[in-house]
Amino acid sequence: MFKSGRNKDGQLVVRTNSGEEINLLEAAKRYGDLIKASA
Repeated sequence: MFKSGRNKDGQLVVRTNSGEEINLLEAAKRYGDLIKASA
């Protein structure tokens, strides 16, 4: 399960059930880089 919300800086983050916060912008950037690298 994911809970989405905002961190203290007002950025959109997703919290996993292990308590890890994932910044969506950072994740999208990293994912985009992976796609470019594999293309």
